[in-house]
Amino acid sequence: MITFRGTALVATAIFTFFLARVTQVGWLYLLDSALWGIVLVSLGMPTLAVMSLQVSRRLARQYCLPSSPGPAEGDMVRIEVWVKNPSTWPRTFLSVGYSCPLASPSEDWQRSFVPWITRRSSLILHTTVECYRRGLHDLGPVTVESKAPFGLFRAKRRFAAPLSVLVYPQIHSIGGLPTLEGLTETTSRPRRARSGEEFSGSRHYFPGDPVRNIHWRNTARLGQPMVKEFEDSQENMLYIVFDSSQDLGEGRETVLEYSIKIATSVSACANERGKSVVVLTGGMPGQWIPWAKLYAGLALLKLDRGPGLPAMIESVPPGPKLLALVSETDVPGVQSLIRRTNQPEGLTVVMLEGFGVTQLPQNPGAKDALQRISASYLRFPKGDLVGILKSLGQTDGAVTTSNIGTVTR
Repeated sequence: MITFRGTALVATAIFTFFLARVTQVGWLYLLDSALWGIVLVSLGMPTLAVMSLQVSRRLARQYCLPSSPGPAEGDMVRIEVWVKNPSTWPRTFLSVGYSCPLASPSEDWQRSFVPWITRRSSLILHTTVECYRRGLHDLGPVTVESKAPFGLFRAKRRFAAPLSVLVYPQIHSIGGLPTLEGLTETTSRPRRARSGEEFSGSRHYFPGDPVRNIHWRNTARLGQPMVKEFEDSQENMLYIVFDSSQDLGEGRETVLEYSIKIATSVSACANERGKSVVVLTGGMPGQWIPWAKLYAGLALLKLDRGPGLPAMIESVPPGPKLLALVSETDVPGVQSLIRRTNQPEGLTVVMLEGFGVTQLPQNPGAKDALQRISASYLRFPKGDLVGILKSLGQTDGAVTTSNIGTVTR
């Protein structure tokens, strides 16, 4: 494919040829021959440069915690692109690029320049990016382009080189929620719909299970890690409810993204204390699952056609602690929380504000009613979510009021 520079040079060569014919000036013929020689030399070189190349790609390194199943938002990852030249002639002036949705929108396209690859050799191109947003990201095809040697013509090849990277929600330290105050570290992970807190058997180990609960005798007998399982009461469980059927905001500053980050941080805290969490929202199973599966499920969660917050709140049985994440624009969801008066001591309401034009009811008594019927009422304005979560993590249950968030008890 000819470039703009090539088009300009061809036009110049044609003009020079006609000018030489008219003027019969000898040096114009020499100049025209030189121009056409450059065009002919450049015509096939880009195609030869990209012909028979071999390209592969892999995730080379994850700069994250060793205990993490994969990179989380804010972590750095290094991607390697292998370019191999199996031919007997060298390759020059290659541009290698691909779409990388792992990075921020402004850095989505990753490009590298390769000045030279010797014959029958290969090179590795390293790219280090910061994971911008959670979710499963499929990197785009690798495009190898050449404009050798003068940029007059362009040849391009695309290589699939498939690579998918799952980015997990970032976990923040959080310990100031009254919802977590009753979750002690004295028992193992409870099972769903059980009563009592006595040892009931063992099960296979799942990543994230407390090491202190390993059943050593059964582990030695079966030859694989086993952990103790306890029966637990509904009152000692934690339900986290939010609506994934609607979303407001842009980029990472949306109601759904805030809800997922808060739910992830609270779930991780409860898991460290050996307690079970049920995340109730569209796209999730609605029952207890091992922490590794829960963490991956929250990473993969997308906007869907869920039942809505009122229906999910109604499905929560009385007794367990309940953390409800609701947008101030979700009037039906707020009203359903107000009607849930059977567990005021175990209900924590997180109100997400500033994500829509419509404000919570013109009825000023709605927020007052939520404060009356819940053990804790927290306001999360749109903005510095990390700062808000950290401030909550430092409260240890105390009342906190700041310019970025408010906790009311």
